[in-house]
Amino acid sequence: MLYVGYLLIATLYPFEWSSGPILSRLPEFVHRLQRGNTVFFTGDFVANILLFVPFGMIACLHFAGAKRRKGWPILVVALLGCLLSFSVEFVQFFVRNRHSSITDVISNGTGALAGAVVVASLPSAYIRRWFRAWHPRLTWPILLAIAAILALVPLAMPIVFPNWHLAQLWSGDARFHAGNNTSLTRPWYGDLHRIAIYSRALNEECARRHLSCMQKGTHVASDAAGEPIALYEFSPPQRSGLADKTGQGGDLHLEGSGRLRWRKTASGVHIRHPARLSTGRLTGSRITDKLRNSQEFSVEVWFAPRNLIQKGPALIFNLAGAEDSTNFLLGQSSRDLVFWVRTPVSGLGLSALSATTMNQPLTRKLTQAIVVFREGRLKIFVNGVLSGSLDLRRESLPGMFTKRTNGARIAYAFFYFFPFTLAWSSFLARRNVPGPRSFLSAAWVAPALAVILLLVAEILHCRQGGREFDLTFLALGVLVIFAAATAARFSSPAPR
Repeated sequence: MLYVGYLLIATLYPFEWSSGPILSRLPEFVHRLQRGNTVFFTGDFVANILLFVPFGMIACLHFAGAKRRKGWPILVVALLGCLLSFSVEFVQFFVRNRHSSITDVISNGTGALAGAVVVASLPSAYIRRWFRAWHPRLTWPILLAIAAILALVPLAMPIVFPNWHLAQLWSGDARFHAGNNTSLTRPWYGDLHRIAIYSRALNEECARRHLSCMQKGTHVASDAAGEPIALYEFSPPQRSGLADKTGQGGDLHLEGSGRLRWRKTASGVHIRHPARLSTGRLTGSRITDKLRNSQEFSVEVWFAPRNLIQKGPALIFNLAGAEDSTNFLLGQSSRDLVFWVRTPVSGLGLSALSATTMNQPLTRKLTQAIVVFREGRLKIFVNGVLSGSLDLRRESLPGMFTKRTNGARIAYAFFYFFPFTLAWSSFLARRNVPGPRSFLSAAWVAPALAVILLLVAEILHCRQGGREFDLTFLALGVLVIFAAATAARFSSPAPR
């Protein structure tokens, strides 16, 4: 049960559902399932196989049992794996930023079959030894300790990260890139004209003033935000790099196997193949230190997309270190822009906690975009208009790296408190701990404690985030906790 629950959490993230009637979208689901992924990734195929191997092993052990019945359990497990995978793909069709594919059903079914075959091929002595290894005196202390630690994580987060909505945990060896990421896997295609990095937050008035300068073709004068800490105007370089106009940053250099075409009649560089312009590590570290210490920054870019179908999102610019340890990024996803900043609540990689434009779709014309981060608030200005925003303090769900949707609330309660309630309720029921013969008997001590932990965690997060108490979150959490307690009471043997 726990494995399937965690499997659903991993496959249904970020728990944001698309609108529209289900029956009318069934033909589109069948078409997308048949079409599969437009690009085949070997790593994803192997990962999907490995993801369902434990399911095949656990299910085969359940059906075969200690008597080692072979044959039909393997077939049943393989069919169940395909059925579970197909159900997940169907639900993923209605989840934002997830893609359904028949390739995933095949790989998941293969993983379940492989796990079942491994268990069925083991000698009976190993299976019996495995069953005997689950001795209560050895396994219960470990399970109870893991469950207790997991339930205490939400309470520890405000203590470990008192400012979890601010720009912390940044990679110090990051470099500033334009046109792609560190591993050259998110290429962006189009024209870049100007990038300016500020250590202060620009407002809407500054965005409109800069837009006016862009339209007039004049120099952007300094304003309330001060001079930028790095400024790159994309004109044909005199030597090997593109100099920083402020004199504080370093040159941008072409890396990777891509090719650039510098425009001679007007400033700008045309990226038509996977390419990347990057600063040196010293310059990237200097930019990181200035932005991380100020807890607010702005990045302005003048660009023109080559097309409006780029996915990924394709990265226009990003500040990232080795192995894509990104500090912040701005990318294009079809007609929208995506802005993400690395914080303890948004995770170490691109997550659903990103600001996305909604009312200002992109065109292929020259566009001005200014992204602003200040005290946990992300904003995107497109051509002087506020087009996307996100408040990490109010809209985030700490510990799940996603927005506060009902699906995320249920996943949060299941991930942190379901194991605690299930393990401790089962243990107390087996031990027959004495208690009053009423609703608050020994079997209900664990769910009551889990509810208290959930309540305390929500109070701490409310105080730290400056938001109202989430009654819906508490109600859904209580339902999940008492579901775990009920499962424990029915699955535990009667005490002697």
